[in-house]
Amino acid sequence: MDGLENHDINLYTALNRIPGLEVKFMAFDEKGLDWSERQRFRYKLSHNLPLAFIFRVSKEVKSWRPDIIHVQGCALSPYTQFMVLTPSSAGKVMTVHGVSSEEARAGNYGLIPRILTPIYILIEELTLRKADRLILVNENKTAWIRSHFGDRMLAKTVVVQNGVDLAGVKSAKADAKGVQNSRMKMGAAEDDFLLFMAKGFVTINGHEYLVRALPLMKARGLKVHLALAGDGTLHPVMKALAAELGVTNDITFMGTITNSEALSAEAAADAIVLPSIRTGSTEEGSSIFLLESMAMAKPIVATSVGGNLTCIQDGVNGILVAEKDPQAIADAVVNLRNDPELMKRLANSAESDAESKWTWNETAKNVFALYTSLLNEKKPT
Repeated sequence: MDGLENHDINLYTALNRIPGLEVKFMAFDEKGLDWSERQRFRYKLSHNLPLAFIFRVSKEVKSWRPDIIHVQGCALSPYTQFMVLTPSSAGKVMTVHGVSSEEARAGNYGLIPRILTPIYILIEELTLRKADRLILVNENKTAWIRSHFGDRMLAKTVVVQNGVDLAGVKSAKADAKGVQNSRMKMGAAEDDFLLFMAKGFVTINGHEYLVRALPLMKARGLKVHLALAGDGTLHPVMKALAAELGVTNDITFMGTITNSEALSAEAAADAIVLPSIRTGSTEEGSSIFLLESMAMAKPIVATSVGGNLTCIQDGVNGILVAEKDPQAIADAVVNLRNDPELMKRLANSAESDAESKWTWNETAKNVFALYTSLLNEKKPT
C-alpha cells in the first residue's frame, strides 16, 4: 500500500469515529483491497478510458447527494478531475498530495510529459479552481499555490498534516515473531546494523545517495545492511548502481510490500534513512513513512528538505543532513551506531512527538472542522 492509499484509508477510518458524520469511501486501486469484478473493471476503465471513468464516477457520486465531496491525489488524476465535470451543489474539497506539472518539469515522468508541462499546468488550474477548499499536507506547497495561482487561490488553502496509525504501530512493535521474520526477509544478519527505507523509486526520494553512502559506511568499519521497499522507474537503476559499487550483497530490494509488512520492517530496523531531494520546486511532503518511523521509536537520518523539516528537529528527535550528500549520510549513520545513548534519546523524542502531534484522530478533527466551516458558508442567508 502506498502513502496515498495509507492516508485515505486511515483518514476515512478516523472520520467515521466522529458522531453525526457519515462518510462514503470510493477508491480505485486494486492493491490490497478485496474488490469485486465490477470494481476491478472500473479500475481498468480509469486507465484505458479516463474520460468515461470521470463521467461514471460523477454519476455515482451525485446519486449519493453528498454535502461534501472530498477528493485526494494530484490535480491531473482522474479521481480529482471528476470534480470539474460534476455540477453538484456539494462543497468540494481537494487534498493535493502531488504537483504533476512540477514532477513532469523535473523530468520524473520522462521526456514526453516534460514537453507537455504547460498543458499539465492548465489542467491543474482548471481542477484546483473548481475546489471550494484546498488541503495541503505540508506548508512547503503553499509557495507553489501562490506562484502559480495567486493569493486568491491561497486564501482557500489550508494545511492539515498527515497522521500516523498508532494502533498499527503498537501492534507491529509488540509482534516479536513478526519482527524476527521481517528481519530475516530484509536479509540482515544478527549483528548487522539494519537500515530501512520504504519509498517509491523515483528521483525525489534520493535512493542514489543512500546507496552511494553504503560503501562509505563500510569503509569506516560499520557492518551494515540496507533494505529498500518499493518499486518505480529507478528500481533497476539502483540495482545496477549497487552492483557497480560492489554492495549488491549488502542491499535487499524488497519490492512492493503491504502497509502491515512495512510496519513490521520498520519495527525490525535499527535505524531509518530518508534521503529525499529537491527536484525543481518539488520536494518531500509530509511523509507517512517518516511519521510511522518516529512513532516506532526509531533513530532517523533525514535530509533537510520539505516536510522532513516539519517533523525532524536536528539533534532533538533525529538527525538532519544536507541533500545529495552520501558522505553526510554515512557519517550520520556511523555516529548513531557508535552512540547508543544518542540513538535512544532521539528515538524516544521522535516517538513522543509522533504520539502527541501526528495522530489520525487529530487530522480527522481538523478536516471535519473544515467541512463544517464550508457548509456554514454555503447555507442560504
